[in-house]
Amino acid sequence: MNCVSRIAFAFVVGVALFSCKREDTSLSGLARAQSRTKPSIPFYVEGNASANTRIQSKLLTTAEIQKIGLLHNKALSSVLSGLKRKSVSHFKSNRQVADLIIDELDGFCRRNFDSKDEISFAHQLLVGEVSKCASKNSTTNLSPSQAVIKENSARLSEDQIALLKACYDALDSAYQIGIASSTDKLDQIQCIARAKLPAAQAQAVWITAAVGKASLSYWHKNINAWRRALNADGWFSWCKLGGADAAGAGSCAVGGAVAAAIPSLGITQAAYIGGIAIGAAGASAYSAIEQIWDHYCCGCEDKGT
Repeated sequence: MNCVSRIAFAFVVGVALFSCKREDTSLSGLARAQSRTKPSIPFYVEGNASANTRIQSKLLTTAEIQKIGLLHNKALSSVLSGLKRKSVSHFKSNRQVADLIIDELDGFCRRNFDSKDEISFAHQLLVGEVSKCASKNSTTNLSPSQAVIKENSARLSEDQIALLKACYDALDSAYQIGIASSTDKLDQIQCIARAKLPAAQAQAVWITAAVGKASLSYWHKNINAWRRALNADGWFSWCKLGGADAAGAGSCAVGGAVAAAIPSLGITQAAYIGGIAIGAAGASAYSAIEQIWDHYCCGCEDKGT
């Protein structure tokens, strides 16, 4: 981003923060106001009017985005119940950890989702996110947030990337500044996204921030329950788990939008919402188990997972 762009972006940030509370917070409303603006990749398919109509329908209301965060927390509680039932001890491989999470969340989907399409799409995103977590930490030094941005850089605008990085920074600093301050920062980022970005671009940022806020609350309240279920004591980073959640949600939001853009897949609104929540929960649960056992079993310092 050049100097002029940075100055322009800073100006819009100031205006957005000043007017945030007075504006309509509906992404669908923003989309109507911007009906003459071509949405950016991945929400727009050049020359495909049918697909673009379908993509536009995937713009969520603020209530639906909040539902993703709530559903995500409920799914994590389901994984915790499974850990308690199975009286697990630390596993020998990343694959075993991933399989346990996938099995528990697949069961959650069968119990809570109404259609096979919802279950199938959630499973698709869940497997993708958990598999990436299981492979990344053994092959790269990238954090979950860095990995999401790298993987989707061709699909994201510079402003999207800047705001996603701001989300991850707010989560990473939560331990130092507190949940309330971190949540305030995420609220501000959502306001900026609404004012600065086209609706389709803003949605990925909104979802990331919403899941981040829900995650901070969840892990702050449930750290000890997970440690007891895993028979572990010692170091644990609930703010880093929030970052893993947000990264998983951001990745699923972008990937889910691409899938929703393919007419033959027939992705419904409910499946889109559920898939993002379950994919993010899978990433977070994997991060939780890995962090607890790595530090419990090895007694090592923070690896920056």
